[in-house]
Amino acid sequence: IFGYTQFSLAPQMIFLYDLAVLPSSQRRGIGSLLMRARLLAGRAWGAKHALGMTPPGNVAMRALAAKWHFLEGDLIEGHYQDQDPVQDGIPLIATPETWRMLDD
Repeated sequence: IFGYTQFSLAPQMIFLYDLAVLPSSQRRGIGSLLMRARLLAGRAWGAKHALGMTPPGNVAMRALAAKWHFLEGDLIEGHYQDQDPVQDGIPLIATPETWRMLDD
């Protein structure tokens, strides 16, 4: 196993949760493949919208989201209540370009 991803589906929506790649396997495009796979799965189930969240300090996830043309929403203070210390979250919102990338 080099990495994993997690998501859930609702009518016309995919909620993007975890996406992780082993440090020894990073910088090889695996994160992008996992992002593509989960968006394809969402689209296959009728998703037209995708929403994720990440802490501000997760530079790798923010870069991956930017590569996939996600927009960053306004900071949500204290979003990650289960973290010690509690962390803020940045919403990641898919754009039409995000979905068009699946056809490349």
